[in-house]
Amino acid sequence: MTRLVTFRSVCKPCYATGLCAVASLPAFANDGFEYGGYWRAGYSTASAVTAQELVTRKLSWKDFVDTLEGLTGEASDSQDLPGIKTTRHSKNPTYLQLKLGQRFSNGVETRLKLDTFGPMAHDVSESSADTSTKTAANIRVRDLYLSLPLNIENTRLWAGSRMLEYEDLRLFEGGNPFDLNAYGVGIETGKFEAVLSYNKATRTAVVVGANGQPVANPQQNSTVNTKDVTLLGRMELKPWKIFNIRPMFKFTNHSGAPADSVSTVRRRAVNGSVEAMLGAVVSRTGRPGYWGHSVVAVRETPSGLIGHTDQDENKGDETYKKSALQNNLDNAAERNAALRGDNKNYDTTFIFTDTSNIDFTRWAMLSGIWIEHDIYNSGRPLWKLSGSTIVKDGNNKTKQSTRYSFGIQPVYFISDQVHAAFDVNYAGRTKRLSNIDANGIIMTPILRYAMNKSALGTPQIYASFSYGRYDAETKRQPDGAFKTTLVTTQSGFEIWF
Repeated sequence: MTRLVTFRSVCKPCYATGLCAVASLPAFANDGFEYGGYWRAGYSTASAVTAQELVTRKLSWKDFVDTLEGLTGEASDSQDLPGIKTTRHSKNPTYLQLKLGQRFSNGVETRLKLDTFGPMAHDVSESSADTSTKTAANIRVRDLYLSLPLNIENTRLWAGSRMLEYEDLRLFEGGNPFDLNAYGVGIETGKFEAVLSYNKATRTAVVVGANGQPVANPQQNSTVNTKDVTLLGRMELKPWKIFNIRPMFKFTNHSGAPADSVSTVRRRAVNGSVEAMLGAVVSRTGRPGYWGHSVVAVRETPSGLIGHTDQDENKGDETYKKSALQNNLDNAAERNAALRGDNKNYDTTFIFTDTSNIDFTRWAMLSGIWIEHDIYNSGRPLWKLSGSTIVKDGNNKTKQSTRYSFGIQPVYFISDQVHAAFDVNYAGRTKRLSNIDANGIIMTPILRYAMNKSALGTPQIYASFSYGRYDAETKRQPDGAFKTTLVTTQSGFEIWF
């Protein structure tokens, strides 16, 4: 997802030139009203047309019309690979973000940020509560807080609801693993930031009958409110000539809930659990026209929260659909049990992400890397590739798996405004944990007219064509069938203001 990277000052729109996503507005010497935002709008389609069909069709009017119809047929899927970062160019063409702020003469600031609500807005993990207010018009209130200056140089205290977003992966749908929906208070300086967040979350409790045993369906009438308290810290070490290091930590406590009665059954007490993550951001600013940053982190989560992925209930016969539905319920129960604290063991995840931007005279390049290696306390059932179908690998299990994405997008400047780019993204995993865990490569030629001669090229008008090739038949086509290929087309514009 592309995020707003810098904020515009009073009544003077300009274009984005920042290095990374930031969570707040810069301090201006003058008081007054401030605004800014980002808007991406367009049209995206998915098609059953394969590359082989494109090159073998005859040069006739009928084939031309059939090709156009095939390339613009709406499908119920996108290029997404579940649980893996994939290129943002092949999906989610519409997104709006608006920032408003008022700075008073005494240094007090008020901030409001709105954006369109949907999967393109922000990935909220199953372990965190989304405190953003959602309106009927599909608009989400992301920031609504008050910021006060303290009697310490460059130090501010804020309170309210705030979306903390940091370094963006640019090419992929995803950002910094330390991103946080915060409803609480925080203190920030030029070198340090600390946040204490309080979120109410709805968890699934265990329902038991009169005999004290769990009922047949643990999902039935079994929700309970718990509280999540998160402490986040971020600091900046003294910068070196080429790079800068920012250590970060995040600790979350999922509180418990007492047992109570639900009609003829009762909900067993929720014990509560904790999560912790420690890491650092290494930013590179070697010279003008080149920048990038890497994130390294290790995360401890309650055992069962990760590695239990859902299956596609729309694929296969009725027997398979019923088994997939039950497996999804079991997986959801396992994830909720982890958050409840039923299992005191922990799983470990090692995280590495990297993004780079290089600008030269006639060309530029974006690159991205995302790797997550999971180590499970208990084994997860394995799936394997059989032909072009993913099937259960007997009773085999694994205690480790790795998910990864590698992306590169060279850009050639035909002129200062006309740019041609070619986005290539390979994503996959070393171990399959469900029947939809396909690996694939997505290739996207892009043609754009941009006001900014850079690798980002915003604002811009663009058209692109994505061809995805997967190792399993997991991509739903317009006719309902599943294939190993999927073609999408995208067109639209994106601007900063």
